[in-house]
Amino acid sequence: NHWPGPLRFTDAPEISALGLPLPVLYVTMDDWTKGFCDKTFPAVRALYEASGAGDRVACAYEPTAHPYDRSKREMTYRWMARWLRGCA
Repeated sequence: NHWPGPLRFTDAPEISALGLPLPVLYVTMDDWTKGFCDKTFPAVRALYEASGAGDRVACAYEPTAHPYDRSKREMTYRWMARWLRGCA
């Protein structure tokens, strides 16, 4: 949604679900992504669930600034280990 114009034809949940059924973790923080978990993610989750992939999508909020700090990286590493290595 960073290229000009797509939200005239669709919405953020539909754009976010373009990768279905691939696993996606959204990490949000105290920037423009802050409201994603509450406002947009429920619709994204509903699209994944309707496609039988509800376990393949997650959203986490970190009350920090935008830098990709340790807590965000570790969350991402756990997610990737689960979906790329098959570790639970």
